[in-house]
Order: sequence, then structure tokens, then C-alpha cells
Amino acid sequence: MNRDTSKSLYSILFLLLILVLYNIVSTYPQTIVRDVSIEVNIDGTSIIYYKLYVPNPPVDVTIRVPDEPIYFTVYVNGSETPAYYEDGRLSFYAASNNVEIEVLSGGLTRKEGIRWIFEVSMQYPFKLILPRNSLILNISTQDFSISVENDGRLSLLLPKGNVTIVYTFPPATVVDEGGEAQQVGLKPDFNIIPIAILTGFLAIIVLYLLKGRRNVEVEVIEDELDDRDRKILDVLKDGMKTAQEIMDVTGIPKSPLYRRLKKLESLGYIGSIRRSGVKYFYLKGESE
Repeated sequence: MNRDTSKSLYSILFLLLILVLYNIVSTYPQTIVRDVSIEVNIDGTSIIYYKLYVPNPPVDVTIRVPDEPIYFTVYVNGSETPAYYEDGRLSFYAASNNVEIEVLSGGLTRKEGIRWIFEVSMQYPFKLILPRNSLILNISTQDFSISVENDGRLSLLLPKGNVTIVYTFPPATVVDEGGEAQQVGLKPDFNIIPIAILTGFLAIIVLYLLKGRRNVEVEVIEDELDDRDRKILDVLKDGMKTAQEIMDVTGIPKSPLYRRLKKLESLGYIGSIRRSGVKYFYLKGESE
């Protein structure tokens, strides 16, 4: 084979490779993110909701999530489908166009004194819904709009990128046994800045006067185990279980269950481990 023939053959092979790559790129389905919203709970956990449109199913889909999830659920055309998490990515098999994802996260907020700080880095514009009765102290971006949900919670439309929100609660706001914010006495008007400032001063005074009492109450709430906590511990005596398996046995609804799992794990009663992208819970000392 002479040199000219070899050059021609390589040129043809190169053109064929270009055509194959172009065909792959041009037909590769691009997942369309239709809607993203984040609901912040009173305990600082956050639920992230995604609504996706997947062209040309069936196909494997991978989407980035901003924090390691406590749990996640993926619905394809209304039916729950298996999924796994690894290195900031949630992956699943989409057999249909319409996909909804629910992710519970515990790492987007932190508490500093009477202030709560929400921080997130998002690839998409999103809607943020704060807990009921919250007061916004600071927003890191000027590119936002704010409104009030039908149930009275504040919601913000925010751009993609890094966003930080600082918020607090009026001093008369307490948390009931179901984890809901209930307001006693004060009823802040979000449209009047002086009232928000006055609320801040009242919060400092009340916290100072009730400092010892509040510390005792929080300690009791954190350390005391109720019947639902004991049900979870009893189920785990039989060995490691997923959250879904615990839910099936105890009948505890999803959100309260994950709050209790987080509480029991922080108190050292249980631990967790991931296997093949699935999170399992176990009694401390049983599987260590």
C-alpha cells in the first residue's frame, strides 16, 4: 500500500468517525428541567422538588443535586422508580417523558443564635419557600421576586448560582410536636420594616430573660424518646433496614420518619451506611 492510498484511507476513516460522533451528539436526549422548588422545614431540613421532561425515552438520566440527600424518591410518569446517589449525582432510568424527583436534604441550612442561614448553589433558577412565620433578614442577590403562598409562607423566585438567605422567627413562634411553627401573640406584618426591627429587639430580650428555661426545654426535646422513636429502634433490632422498609413496618409518614431518623442518628442511637446507592439504617453496636 503506497503513501497516497494510506492517506486516503485515513481520511475516509476520519470522516466516518466525525459523522458517527455528530449523529450521537445530535440525537442524544437532553433532559429539560421544567421546575425546581425548595421547601425549608422548621427544623432546618429542606425538600427539593424537581420536575423534568425527558425527550426520547427510555434513557438513563443523571441530575446533579446540591447536597447529599437524607432520602430521595424518583417518580417516572407517576410511578416510583429505582434510583441511586453517588458523588453529587442522582441517577435513574426514565422509561417515560415526565419525571418528578423529591430529595430531602439536611445540609443546606445552619443555625447561628436566633438566625437561620440557608445556602445553596443551584444549576437552575428555583423557587424557595421558607417556614411559616419566618422573617427575612438578608438576601445575597438582588435578582429575586417575593410573594406569599396561600398558607402564609414566604416564597422567593431566585436565579441559578450561589444564593444565601438569612432568616429568623418572631419570639412568640414555637414548634409543636408535629414540627410545625405555631405563632402565639405576635403577628408580624412583612410590609412594615419598623415592626420587623422591633421584633428583633423583642427576640433578644425574650431570649435573655428565658435563657435558662429555653435551654432546659430544648435538652428535654432532643433527648426524650417517644413511642415513634422506640418503634423505629424496635424495627432495627431485626437488622439493617432502608427508610422505606421502616416506613412499611411502623406506618410513620415519610417526612416525620426522616426527621426522627436524623434525630436518632445525631443522638447516637443509630447509624447509616450506603450500599449500591441505597441508604441503610442500623442500631449502633449491631453492624459496626
